[in-house]
Amino acid sequence: MESVRTIPKKQIYKAIIEAIGQIYCQSTPETKSLLNQALAIEEDDVAKDMLQAMLLNEELAAKEQLPICQDTGIVIVFADIGTETKIENGTLYSIVSEAVNDAWGKYYLRDSIAEEPLRYFSNPQKKSKYYSQPVILHLSEILGNKLELHISLKGGGAENCSTLKMFNPTATLTEIEDFIIDTVVSAGGKPCPPVFVGIGIGGDFEQCAILAKRALMIPLPDS
Repeated sequence: MESVRTIPKKQIYKAIIEAIGQIYCQSTPETKSLLNQALAIEEDDVAKDMLQAMLLNEELAAKEQLPICQDTGIVIVFADIGTETKIENGTLYSIVSEAVNDAWGKYYLRDSIAEEPLRYFSNPQKKSKYYSQPVILHLSEILGNKLELHISLKGGGAENCSTLKMFNPTATLTEIEDFIIDTVVSAGGKPCPPVFVGIGIGGDFEQCAILAKRALMIPLPDS
């Protein structure tokens, strides 16, 4: 059995702020490679212009340390925490929330999460407020004394195109594949490109959606 490890709040806080800056301002090499591959084989002039614009946008964002997209979305964190791990001075959720709040100020990110809309039905003239919170935190217990944080920043356009379908036990693989393809085609340009599709199959209503979001964190192929 590994010895108990205490992780300082400051270490977690700093790592989250750095990660948010990298995610918002820098595209991954794999994403750039896939965009360049798409540009090389694309024949439509309009589509070529869009791909070139995305590549230029990523280049400028990295150079100026500005968000790649104006839709800063919602922070989703999958935390794998060891059974022999302790967190110093606070809960993991409170540390993540504080780091997200401070990262929004450091990187000049827009508050994109609307206040609960039902409050305004009684007063339609009241102006909506927007926030960087809440953070969505999923906890999983693992053996050992490590803490792994997998962070996703999902824009509202992509989130609003999420779809779930309950299939009959007799459903075929072709039916499932057709549903996935139809969902992507129907979404069209609503989710900000480039679009990466997370697919979850199995579990109940809740678990299936969580699997789909976790799938988005699988490393991309480099070619």
